[in-house]
Amino acid sequence: MPHIGQDVFTIGHRSFGQGVVSQIRPDYEWRYQDGITRSATTIQTQTPINPGGPLLNDEGAVVGILVGSATETAGVYFAAVQHVREVLPR
Repeated sequence: MPHIGQDVFTIGHRSFGQGVVSQIRPDYEWRYQDGITRSATTIQTQTPINPGGPLLNDEGAVVGILVGSATETAGVYFAAVQHVREVLPR
């Protein structure tokens, strides 16, 4: 689990982002387009990433998968920790 203030990175199709972990949010809730509410421990960061994109630590390990952004605050993104365990085995 990353810690507040830790450097994090994103790699996308033709993009690279760098930022820091600004908050760890236990039991954060969000909805995907399917309308189902989900809950997980999330990492809050200002590092821009697209939904489903990986959040990496400085060793290159995936520490979260982007689940959304704060609509009320531009530039705030959330990556779910549990999604790493769910998505990678597939």
